[in-house]
Parts: sequence; structure tokens; C-alpha cells
Amino acid sequence: FRTLNVVSEGNNESAGYTVPADIQTQINTHRDAQASLRNYVTVETVSTETGSRVYQKRSTLTGFAQVAENGKIPAADAPQFEQKTFTIKKYGGYIPVTNELLADSSANITANLTAHIGNEDRVTENKLILAASKGAKAAVTITALDGIKDIINKKLGSTFRPTSVIHTNDDGLAWLDTLKASDGRYLLTPVPSDPEHLQLSVGAVMIPVNVLPNKDLASDTTTTAGSTIIPFIIGDLKEGVKLYDRQSTSIRASQDASVTDYNAFEQDGMLFRVTVRKDVEVVDSDAFYVANLTVAGE
Repeated sequence: FRTLNVVSEGNNESAGYTVPADIQTQINTHRDAQASLRNYVTVETVSTETGSRVYQKRSTLTGFAQVAENGKIPAADAPQFEQKTFTIKKYGGYIPVTNELLADSSANITANLTAHIGNEDRVTENKLILAASKGAKAAVTITALDGIKDIINKKLGSTFRPTSVIHTNDDGLAWLDTLKASDGRYLLTPVPSDPEHLQLSVGAVMIPVNVLPNKDLASDTTTTAGSTIIPFIIGDLKEGVKLYDRQSTSIRASQDASVTDYNAFEQDGMLFRVTVRKDVEVVDSDAFYVANLTVAGE
């Protein structure tokens, strides 16, 4: 048998060099859930670093007393007030980029960085809102749908029930999606007018459900019993939490600046610096409840 010298693509010296590689320089992104809590809280733009707002305290009204003819009118209960303060904090970071990359890349590096920075800002806000909400009061332990009903109907009551939302994560969604009525009908259903959003039948009312990714609102899987603790925030965060926005995302680029471990001028690069200034405060802790659901491990 004779071995023939076959001209093939797999051998560079044979003919492989003549076949161009399929290389794309366009930046592709992986699909990722990008949930934001900003639309669920009250956002107020402020112009100072610190400040306060005056709120009338919630109280039980008793009505006026009956007064006889020619009788003395008694003193009535006067409203009480309280101050809610805020203090703006700064958050930020920097990203160094070489001028060679900016000049030679066919991809829009600047646009990609801008989108990345926007996502970092979104995650920062989510963390601040969740931290403020969870720190407002001790979490309620729930074990079944009745626990959610108790929060909606009794704890939140007529004041906040009509505007309440159930916030949970992917684990919470999986649990809610197993709940059924006595006739076998699932209680978690799409909103008829907006099928991309969900609602839960809680007794006689339908409550919207907002789902955050587990990476944004994590479950606790570190329990010694091997169970999972799933977080819920139930109520009206627009009434309960306020985001004070002093300065929207600010991006500055410099070819002359230097930081601790990078000198843009000396290393012929570009420094992108990002800053945001904001604060998140709970203004009414009665408007929502944090709840934990423990699910046994598999």
C-alpha cells in the first residue's frame, strides 16, 4: 500500500494556511436576568448631602366627644410628627483600559463598558434596598400559604393590602408555583392583561409577585439541617422605602490620571472612573414585612 500526500485543510503546511479562521470581534453577551427594585420604591432626587423629611405619625383616631348645650368643649387629640433623615453616601470604582485596545478593537469597547457600569449601578441599588428592608425589623417565619395570608390580611391590613407586592427569588417562585386550591387549581397565575407578570391568589385578593434572581436575593443554604431558607419581602415598598438620589451615575475618562496601581499617562492608557451618590432609608416600617420560609432539604 502506498501513502498518498493528501492536500487537506487540517495540515497547515499542506493547505490549511489558505483557509481563513472564522473569528468574530463583536462582543457577545450571555443572557442574564437583570431585575431592579428601583421601580418598587419611592425615588427622590435631592440636592444636598444630608436632610430630613417630616412625617405625621400614624395614630388611632377616637373621634370628637359629645358636648352638651352650653357645655365645655374638651381638648382633642393633636397630631404628632417625626423626622426621617438621610445621609448621602458615595459609591464608585475605576476601570483601566489600554489605548491600544481602544484604537485597534473593532468592537465598541466604550459602549460595552457603559452598559457594564449601568448594571453595576443597578446591583448597587438592589443591595442597598434589600439591606434597608431586611434591617427594618425582625423577619417573620412562615411555613405555608397561611403565613402569607396572615401578613397580607392582618399585618398589612386595609392600609397596604391594595398596593402590596410579594418579592421573592427563584426558589420562592418554585415554591409558590406548587400551591394549589382545594379544587386543584394553581394559585400562581399570569396577570391576564400582562402575561409576563405573575400574581398569587391570596384568599379573596390577587397579589402581584416580583421575582429576583437568586444571585440578587439569595436563599440561605447553610443551615445545619440541610434545609433552605427562602426570603420574602411582602408589602408596599413605595410607601416603606425611599431612595434619595443625589447624583446619577457619573462616568469620567482620563489619559493623565493615576491611581494606586495604574498610571494612565505613564502606561499609555485610559482610566474610566465611576461614581454614584445616594442613600436608601426606611420611612415606614409598617408598610412591609420580611418573611423567611424554611423548605426541607432533598
